[in-house]
Amino acid sequence: MDRQIPELLGVSQAVLDNVIFCHQEESLWPFGDTAKLKSIFDELFDTTSYTNLLENLKKIKKEYKKAAKDTLTEFQLEKKDFDQLLRVSFLKIV
Repeated sequence: MDRQIPELLGVSQAVLDNVIFCHQEESLWPFGDTAKLKSIFDELFDTTSYTNLLENLKKIKKEYKKAAKDTLTEFQLEKKDFDQLLRVSFLKIV
């Protein structure tokens, strides 16, 4: 029943708990304690998964930046070695 009612109504369990079937004494929850209000809105809009996604994206971006920097450094060293090899080869020819 707990799964079917939200499914049939097309809303999440959080919306059912905090908005649709809100008791009269709880109807002023938007004006309540900010910590509780934040947790209710996080639950309503499922922001925890969004926040986790953002954190993961930031971590991945940081890893890619580091990998790109390492690759660029490696490329510059290889280019330096290649240029030096060309100079040595050219001097042997001349």
